[in-house]
Amino acid sequence: MTAHAFSDRKVPYRSARQIKSTVRDLLDRCGMQGLLSIDIVRLIEGYLKPKLEGGLKIELYDQVKGQPPAYVSYGPLTLHVDREIWGDARQGEPGARYILAHEVGHIVMHKHHDLGYSFGEGSQLKAPPEEERAEWQADVFGHFLMVTDNALIEDAPLLHKAADIGAPIWVVANVQRYDAARDIFVFIAGPAYAGDPCGGCGNFSLSHQGVELKCETCGWKVGV
Repeated sequence: MTAHAFSDRKVPYRSARQIKSTVRDLLDRCGMQGLLSIDIVRLIEGYLKPKLEGGLKIELYDQVKGQPPAYVSYGPLTLHVDREIWGDARQGEPGARYILAHEVGHIVMHKHHDLGYSFGEGSQLKAPPEEERAEWQADVFGHFLMVTDNALIEDAPLLHKAADIGAPIWVVANVQRYDAARDIFVFIAGPAYAGDPCGGCGNFSLSHQGVELKCETCGWKVGV
């Protein structure tokens, strides 16, 4: 999730195949290609922070009502993370790891483009192609970063595989259903957060549950 009222933004087109290639390139550059599971905090602290042009700041905060668990801002490039989420991710908690993986997607793919789409007519999205939505791209990036090629070929039941790599089971299920031949990525169980504010409490913690969006903060529900 990026700043600017924590809303979705229009960004240059990227297909799921292009995003998967971006993830592979990142893992090659930081020496993590071939691993079954990625240490997301080590990736951020050990590679992105010192290696990114212009640097990367990491700011921890105590989440309050109306704030997301993590987001990225620009000028300077800064990753803002709730203190508890950061600690949970360091301990390998699957949900927290995915939240950071999503933000890494913004850092890697959108740092040069977000501000160019932030103001003026057309900057706020109406009904764009998925491949031009910043949050969709970051969701797909997070999925591929969490479920590496080696994890995909591991011969294990879905639940066991999710436990082995420290990923939410719905993330593993989505990646296994990715149709590489047609380059179609469909979120079966939905991304961690839909990118819209809750109509009940205003928090950005709406997640897909079947045909509904449910707020993980207050329980508010709405059909989609």
